[in-house]
Amino acid sequence: MSCAPLLEIDNLCVGFGQGATAVAAVRGLSFHIDIGETVALVGESGSGKSVTALSIMQLFHRTGANVTCGSIRLRGKELLRSGEKSMRRIRGDRISMIFQEPMTSLNPLHRVARQVEEVVRLHGRLSGQAARERALELLQSVGLEDIARIASSFPHQLSGGQRQRVMIAMAIANEPDLLIADEPTTALDVTVQSQILRLLKDLQQHSKMAILLITHDLTLVRRFARRVVVMTEGVAVEQGESERVLQQPEHPYTIRLLSSEPGVSPAPEACPKPLLEVYNLSVKYPVKRGLLQRTVDWVSAVDEVSLRVGTRETIGIVGESGSGKSTLALSVLRLIPATGTIRFGELEPLKDRSARCLRAYRRRMQVVFQDPYGSLSPRLSIEQIVREGMDLHNIGEVRERREMAAEILREVRLDPSSLDRYPHEFSGGQRQRIAIARALAVRPQLLVLDEPTSALDISVQAQIIELLRALQEQHGMAYIFISHDLRVVRAMSHRIVVMRSGRIVEQGPASTILSQPQTPYTRALMEAAFLS
Repeated sequence: MSCAPLLEIDNLCVGFGQGATAVAAVRGLSFHIDIGETVALVGESGSGKSVTALSIMQLFHRTGANVTCGSIRLRGKELLRSGEKSMRRIRGDRISMIFQEPMTSLNPLHRVARQVEEVVRLHGRLSGQAARERALELLQSVGLEDIARIASSFPHQLSGGQRQRVMIAMAIANEPDLLIADEPTTALDVTVQSQILRLLKDLQQHSKMAILLITHDLTLVRRFARRVVVMTEGVAVEQGESERVLQQPEHPYTIRLLSSEPGVSPAPEACPKPLLEVYNLSVKYPVKRGLLQRTVDWVSAVDEVSLRVGTRETIGIVGESGSGKSTLALSVLRLIPATGTIRFGELEPLKDRSARCLRAYRRRMQVVFQDPYGSLSPRLSIEQIVREGMDLHNIGEVRERREMAAEILREVRLDPSSLDRYPHEFSGGQRQRIAIARALAVRPQLLVLDEPTSALDISVQAQIIELLRALQEQHGMAYIFISHDLRVVRAMSHRIVVMRSGRIVEQGPASTILSQPQTPYTRALMEAAFLS
């Protein structure tokens, strides 16, 4: 005789708004989770995954949503008819949740230990010194080191991986029956992702906890989930054993998702002409202490780095957080001070030049950042954003610049009629296209792409990768492509540079680095990304 499911969702319908303007976010969703089982909920942004999770936690009312039909039962108890007082006893106790971005989920005003203690105290398990000891025990159980420092730190003083472990410690504090993990590893390095997933597996085996994994990363589903539910536009279009669904998909949407995964690396061009040459580049930051903030030491963020980027070539830079990837890019752009030699094309080596002298240099080298919503001014229209570089560098006649901006939008496959709209009116993938259009406006020879796809759905990632390839072919640009997603790097790069602690530990053709890594660190990266 089989055991009853831990969680049962039957014909769930969730909508936003009322009457004729109502929008259905979840429609007729049904699935179950058994005790100790991991089920993945997969789909693109807007598919209804997170709305489903919030409905289970009965937090949907905070988003303006309301359940119009269906049932959600935990161990046979109906949650949708439970009052708020009853749900408060369930949240954080029987059901816990890990959110995608711990920095926005942790209280910035309270130290870590106090926040973990609060979860224990809230449900009346422990108090006083016992709660404090339990908090420290939980922090240690999730693999954190230097517990005394972590416990007394504020969230902003921790790394992304450390903050995510703190969130996990809070989520498992009361040994829940069900843990909902909403994109728990999206913004983390591959090695930290691997550590977090291994930790969740260990915790699951120890406590027989069930996990609902919400993700758009199909690699995680393959490695982590026993069953998968594929959603699009609020509907579950396919579900079943992960191995069967991912190897023999039946629904066209599932087939499209699987075909959207990044493909193989492009073939490198023979003997590319050098465009950017960097020799012995170093960046150091002072360590200041005391009342007068005197410099007592220096930290090397980039240490004696040398590399070359050829014309029409893509160099992928990979490594963990803190390895120096972004600092290297910013120093090459001369946005932060650095020592060493930078030679761009036929220009003289760039050293101790004024901002005015660097203007021509910066026109030929542009950057696209990870978060377009943060890098695009919300007060400027799309035309103003795209024209900004044209106006600064006096490109074209003033009366022609609107049409030039419209043509650039066509190049990045956006409707030119969007010129008078604002960033908040676009999706994440569209905003990234706008950021690329802004960089293209000055016709650069080199584009620095700092994690341009890490926050995007897999199908949108594929669209951006295909767009970048087409633009490179059309304009002959070179790319410096920084990412922790090695599958995307594999799809884009001719050569790969591996960084650790500010130094280059390995570099070479992408096919060689990915298939025959020479250093233990590179091999560990490949294994964590499931590439080897």
